[in-house]
Amino acid sequence: MAPDAMQVVFEATLPVQQFDVFAEVGWLEDRPEITALCRAAAEGDGRIEPAVVERSLPGVGERAARNIIRWVADLGLCDRRTGDLTAAGRAVAAGADVPVPEQGVYRLWVIEHPLTGRRILHAERQAPDRDHRFEAIAPLPIMPAQGQPFTSVLDGSTRLTLRGFPSNHGEIGCLRRDDHSRVNLRWRWDMAAGQDHWALDGALAPGARAITPADERAGIDPWDELARLRYAGAWSRGRWDADARTLRVVFEDVAAGEQDRFLGPCTLDVSGQPRFARFGPGRLTDVPLAPADATAAHRWAEARLDRRLADGTPRPREAVRRLWAELVEGTPLHPFAPTLPDHDTLLARHRDDPARYWALAAPVDLAPTPPTADALGALHLDAPAPAPVAEPSVVRIAHGARLSMADLIDRLAPPGAARRIILCDRYVRGAGNLAALGALVLTASARGAAVRVVTDLRHREAEPEAIEDLTGRTPKSYREVFGPKRRGQPHDRYLIIVGAHETHGWQLSNSPLDGRAPEIDRPRPDDPLRWRDLVATRCAPDQWPAGLAALIGGAS
Repeated sequence: MAPDAMQVVFEATLPVQQFDVFAEVGWLEDRPEITALCRAAAEGDGRIEPAVVERSLPGVGERAARNIIRWVADLGLCDRRTGDLTAAGRAVAAGADVPVPEQGVYRLWVIEHPLTGRRILHAERQAPDRDHRFEAIAPLPIMPAQGQPFTSVLDGSTRLTLRGFPSNHGEIGCLRRDDHSRVNLRWRWDMAAGQDHWALDGALAPGARAITPADERAGIDPWDELARLRYAGAWSRGRWDADARTLRVVFEDVAAGEQDRFLGPCTLDVSGQPRFARFGPGRLTDVPLAPADATAAHRWAEARLDRRLADGTPRPREAVRRLWAELVEGTPLHPFAPTLPDHDTLLARHRDDPARYWALAAPVDLAPTPPTADALGALHLDAPAPAPVAEPSVVRIAHGARLSMADLIDRLAPPGAARRIILCDRYVRGAGNLAALGALVLTASARGAAVRVVTDLRHREAEPEAIEDLTGRTPKSYREVFGPKRRGQPHDRYLIIVGAHETHGWQLSNSPLDGRAPEIDRPRPDDPLRWRDLVATRCAPDQWPAGLAALIGGAS
């Protein structure tokens, strides 16, 4: 869902104009003596004077120094009258190559585009040819940019600037060459870096010589460009929200995979924008997607839930509420606060799908502790959570409740009642669960109790060393306690309170490690945690899964 994953690409095919012309070019060369002279001037008052030349080039007299200054002025690096460095001269002082002038006939390959400008792709010296008739002389098809450095796309070591076209009466003629060459221009916006990159690829005639792509930048801010195109461009779907950097779409325009990733493709027609002339529609990939309105958000959330329910796994009402929260909270759906329908409405929606229907109905009908009316009602994620409810042998914590680990354990084990607390939970892994386990261990320790963990150690993400670091004891594995077969291992979690005179257990609909304090890395016992639905039902040893009673009776 991160907008930085988005990529934007525009492409255009450009014709190449090839022609022979009499011109003056400046071949860019490394000339250390000129660089040193320009640098000395830049470090002073920005002016090349005889004294500066004499200091930079020892042994040069005043007359020779003045000749050198005239030559540097001829190169376009300083003002002929004042000696002040030009922009080109300051570039040389900073390390740029020196344009060494040369006049002659050159064959130029040139393209033109708002992004590239009137750009020379390649230049080759040509021998004078007297065989062409006067009538073959034609105007320049493109006037290349002058004074701008160009690097040959065929030979990266060849660099030049166009200084001008010496001619009589300012009339510039050329011999045009038949050229069916095309080059591809690809402009990519890197949203993560906030930069743009463009490059050319293709081949030049004659001989279909492949060009070497070189990465260049136009220097735009891609996010600002998209903001400007919010209304000017024609988006293939949705509406661009520049503030949220997301594409607002109606539910019907979102495929199933996009509903879960909150990312998808889009195209952007910018043909009416001068800056984007001759570009085809832009291709946007991994565009952040968000619902256009509350109706789209609700249908989107329901579609995500329906796919998760399709596997037919029985889910108690508390599990459905937790699943809804998992699918909505922290996603672009959350700001619209879509509501989970009440239990009866959800059953009615799936009445024609027996697998989904009974996966929702049976766990409620057969629950050893019937869900409360609140649990069966609609779930409003951002509504204030009711206070934890303590009933005879039942503790209920509603979604969104704020409750510390110490408060939870006090409800499950009165102070002084526990000597050992045994947590049976398949999923004791991950940073959030381990942080909550740390709070549980600190809470138990303050009450004089030790914590022992029984968990699935065969999972590839199991973290036995981290558990041992927190509890001081090696965790027991599910296979060791309940046997190797999955069906013999409990689905629910259990918390066993072993006291000096009494031992009792709690069957939990959710993990006691599910409490979260996102703003705190290592919550303490009294730090408020945010919970999802949890129902704890007190149970006697004969109601525990086989294996737990033996563990209690054995060594701790």
